[in-house]
Order: sequence, then structure tokens, then C-alpha cells
Amino acid sequence: MLAMFNARFAYKGFRGMATDIRTRRGYKVSGKVRQSPELTRIANEIIARWCTVISVLALIPAVALVLGILPDVGIGARPWNVVIVVFYMWGLCSAMIYPQLRLSRL
Repeated sequence: MLAMFNARFAYKGFRGMATDIRTRRGYKVSGKVRQSPELTRIANEIIARWCTVISVLALIPAVALVLGILPDVGIGARPWNVVIVVFYMWGLCSAMIYPQLRLSRL
């Protein structure tokens, strides 16, 4: 779910729609960023890069958990594996805040 959410914003960032206020689904940016095409381009690049990285990183524990749960592989899902994945995903959710903080500094 986290990967799909960030992939959607990455797509919008690459298309230049992540800072579009008309859709009301993009990141909130200041008026200075909306008025300057150069700052809008930079903001869209920041969103596209960070959301792409986070969506790829969000898929890693999902694949690891699926491989760990499958009985054919012979690796059982131990509680500490789940705890590690929970903290990993918590870190990714924290990293999702970075583009918004970066946009507030533009």
C-alpha cells in the first residue's frame, strides 16, 4: 500500500502535477513556488525522486516477508523478523515527510 501511494506521487512528480493546486491532491507549496516555473520544476523533481526511492524501498520487506512465510522455502516467519520489518516501515513513513520539509524551504 505504501509503495503504491508513493508510486502515484512519483508519477505525478515526473509528469509535473505534484505541485498542481487545481487537482487538490498534490503537495501544498508556497505561492512563491507556484509562481516560479523553475521552483515548480525543482519541487516536482524532489517529489518524484523521493517518492520513487521510498516506493522501491517499501517493496523490499514485502518480498522478504512473502518468501519467509511461504512453506516451500522452509523459512518460518519469526517474531523478530516481523519486528524488524515494522521498524523498517516506520522509518520509511518518517522519510515520507522529507519532501514536504524540503518544499517548505524553497
